[in-house]
Amino acid sequence: MTEPHGAVAIRLTAETPEDVERFGGKACGLIRLMRAGLEVPDAWCLPAGATSPTEDEIEAIWSEIESADRRREALLAVRSSATVEDLEGTSAAGVYLTILGVKDPAGLSDAIKRCTEAFDTEHARAYRDHSGQSTGEIALVIQRQLSPQVSGVLLTVNPRRPFALDFVIDAAYGLGEGIVSGRVDPDHLVVDSESGELIETHIGKKAVEIVIGDSNGTAEKEVSPQRSKKRALSDSQLRAVVELARKLESEIGEAQDCEWAFERNKLYTLQVRPITGLPPKHPAEVWSRRFGDEYLSSWTSPLGHTFLTRWISEWLFMDFSRRVGRQDMAKVDPLRRYHGYVYISGSYIRWMLQAMPPSTRSAGGVGDQGWFTPLWNEQIKAAKFDPIRMVRMLTLPLTDPRGPMARNVKALEEHCSKIEQSIKPKLNQDYTALTTDEWFEQIDEIDDFGGEHFRVIRWGMGQHSAMLHSLSQGLLRGWCGDKDASLYRDIVSGLPGMRTAEINRDVWRLGTLARSSDEVVRGILGGVAYDELRSSTEEAPFWGEFDRFMSEHGHRSASREIAEERWAESPEIVIGFVRAQLHMPEGSPDPLELESKAEARRVEAESRALKLASKGIAGPIKRALLSQIIERTQTFTRYREDQRYHLDYLLAHCRQLVLEMGRRLAREAVIGKPEDVVFLEADELFDQARSPHPEESLTSAVSERIEDWMVWKDRLPATYLFDDVETEGEIAEGRPIASEQAGEAEEGILTGLGASRGESRGRVRVIRRIDELDAVEPGDILVSETIDPGWTSVFPMLGGVVTETGGILSHGALLAREYGIPAVMGVPDAMKLLGETAEACINGTTGRIVVELGGERESER
Repeated sequence: MTEPHGAVAIRLTAETPEDVERFGGKACGLIRLMRAGLEVPDAWCLPAGATSPTEDEIEAIWSEIESADRRREALLAVRSSATVEDLEGTSAAGVYLTILGVKDPAGLSDAIKRCTEAFDTEHARAYRDHSGQSTGEIALVIQRQLSPQVSGVLLTVNPRRPFALDFVIDAAYGLGEGIVSGRVDPDHLVVDSESGELIETHIGKKAVEIVIGDSNGTAEKEVSPQRSKKRALSDSQLRAVVELARKLESEIGEAQDCEWAFERNKLYTLQVRPITGLPPKHPAEVWSRRFGDEYLSSWTSPLGHTFLTRWISEWLFMDFSRRVGRQDMAKVDPLRRYHGYVYISGSYIRWMLQAMPPSTRSAGGVGDQGWFTPLWNEQIKAAKFDPIRMVRMLTLPLTDPRGPMARNVKALEEHCSKIEQSIKPKLNQDYTALTTDEWFEQIDEIDDFGGEHFRVIRWGMGQHSAMLHSLSQGLLRGWCGDKDASLYRDIVSGLPGMRTAEINRDVWRLGTLARSSDEVVRGILGGVAYDELRSSTEEAPFWGEFDRFMSEHGHRSASREIAEERWAESPEIVIGFVRAQLHMPEGSPDPLELESKAEARRVEAESRALKLASKGIAGPIKRALLSQIIERTQTFTRYREDQRYHLDYLLAHCRQLVLEMGRRLAREAVIGKPEDVVFLEADELFDQARSPHPEESLTSAVSERIEDWMVWKDRLPATYLFDDVETEGEIAEGRPIASEQAGEAEEGILTGLGASRGESRGRVRVIRRIDELDAVEPGDILVSETIDPGWTSVFPMLGGVVTETGGILSHGALLAREYGIPAVMGVPDAMKLLGETAEACINGTTGRIVVELGGERESER
């Protein structure tokens, strides 16, 4: 290690110790590059605490650098090297300052001053606070400035596909500052890290290049149109950058972000830092949002989480652990709330499924439902089989009077009857008249009913239904050749006694009665406000049926979330359903006709399946068994809807109770407004309900939760958390189509889960909220995050359904099959990707969506 006169600037070499506290992260990165034997421009470091040299010391530094290479004129770059940047967890890329093209001691003095001051800027402090690095100091790197012909940035991991074997390269003419600052549109290249094959090419505009200026600093230089259209890197240069990537991985480590430059066709590395925020390749824990997508698809409030989600955690999962004798696991909550969305623990599910033989674990639900990624499913399969726990699990229903299949159906009927007797009448009470003691009594009653609800359906939904649907699909596939599950889909459709079908018939009647009054029709189609419409047409027969509908179904909502308004609170929602009906031309088939067709398809599918199963010596036995399995599968398909319909009674009552307490707490200035009560957790609510008292810490917590809600209410976090890092899983996304320009790629094809057979082309209608349903017109392809039973009044007019989340047993899928509508589920970012599309062709059998970008295209067959 060489120290120049005054011991102010230290020459960096391969022998310089990696002392982050002294030299900072950027300087230590250069030391690693030198140790790896890579070409690095000469570099010096002003250590932390020594970044304010005197004029004499500046002159000494300049002389030292000049004397290091008499063949070159001194031309320098000054870069920050904070002790909390370019580290494993904090890259701080772009947070601090780099000054290029320093040509004299005065320029060096100014650059040192500005780079030092950059440590205390507001955005630098905010970054350190956010990353948990509020302390630290700054060192400075002084590096010989190159005048490159081409330069760029290299990533040894593709952040868009972090598990793919990709190198990512951005390149442009001149200095790399144009790329990192965003002033230049660079070439973007993706290379297969194993073969070196170029798999993605985007030729950037590169209208200008950044070069060294006439005085201190840089300047922009225009690039000729002919040169800008060419790839900046030659083939040999590209190969050299790929070899650099491999060397970085072998000598320094995986996931490196490196700036490089070619000067006189010699490749230099200018800096290197770890790429942060990547998911681990071998996580110890995987959390999946896919369970929540099926059962809790909307944003979940803190209060909603402590009611519904706690019931699920306690009675679907934790009580199972107690019942199989694992008190340690009974203390583990397998569900967590992340930015308002519910995730399930992969470790917990792996432990649970040890009770099943490995060969049945994937087929038993988790794998088919796609809760986890392939590698985690392999871990689930590889977990040691516990036959004793299997025996306990299989006999668990016998330990609960609600458990056995036939008794469970009866238990749900009795439970729903009690809800109708005890909870439904309370929805019409004066909540403001409740005393605090009465309020707590009703909250406790709701909590008891909620717990009982999931103690019942843990067998019906958690075991019987999943097993029966899986068994039905397997038998139909094996005995009847139902490879595309078309028989299965028809067999579980067109069932009598479905609640959503009842609601759809009632909405149809409302539409029919509305048409009997021209004034009502004009008001609804004209968007007249509910109160005004009602007062101006109060004699119309429509309103009698409307009130009956609200009395019967007003407890429903678009989601299970307690923060969501119920239909009774927002009658405009139901008016929107009617408006959608009025968009349909007269003479359109009514729901009864559609139900009749679905029933006919079901009867025909059952007959065909039983006939196919009857073949062979064992035919009569197979037929009898399949008949029984089909009947029970259909029973538990209805079961699912019935339990949800009655759960909505509990949630509607719970919402009114907490809103009433919200009004009281708002009067006491505990919260800002009554609706903010959902941002309290249950314990906080109960504490304040007993004795309202404003608390600064609680006010601050509620404000933070509201802010988080504003960010995440319309934004889905990643599907998985690998050791708490967001990711879409270890599956590498499909390779992009290699082309010289991105725009040359063929129109896109999106894929998801084919959930309801058939093909349809129609206008895309993106729906984000239930109050937007009145915009739906006949033939539209409805695209949404998810589908709730509350949306079904528009189903008869839809051409198809696409959702971002959910599987083939989700409500949207069940309803689509019920009405014979093609549906594709689980298409990531569908609303964004299809939002500006005029039309789309969807195939509900293959799960493929052809995006129609203006121009005719033959539909997929």
